[in-house]
Amino acid sequence: MNWTVIILEAIILTIAFTAMILIPLVKNPVWWIHDYPKDIQEEYFKTHDRVPAEFFSPTVLLKKGLALLVALALLLGVVKLAGAAVMEKYLPKQLSEAEVEAKIKDIIAQVGATSIKDMGKVMGTANKALAGLSDGRTISTIVKKLLG
Repeated sequence: MNWTVIILEAIILTIAFTAMILIPLVKNPVWWIHDYPKDIQEEYFKTHDRVPAEFFSPTVLLKKGLALLVALALLLGVVKLAGAAVMEKYLPKQLSEAEVEAKIKDIIAQVGATSIKDMGKVMGTANKALAGLSDGRTISTIVKKLLG
């Protein structure tokens, strides 16, 4: 487990929570008064001016929508950061171009390809043999180079 990623995630999420929740609440403590139970609201409004509830006002929708987008972007960024470090060790090792070229030469000899017209046969066999070990673009480029 990568502790650097975990600490970085905790810091980012703490900053995000502070920015989205605490700063607006400190600026305007009445902002979320309507989220409290009715009896607490009534006690509050006995000593303060009543604030109308505007759940679907453009300002509220904009604030909540923006907060949701920021939270989603941060979450995706953190997942990408953590996923990149964790998933790499489970993926199959990619072959180098020289290794792919050597395997494709063996496949060309096995299939008996002699010209670019046989590229389809070679590509079908090569894609099956090198699945997960190399991408299709690299395989195609090397087959064209060897047959062309």
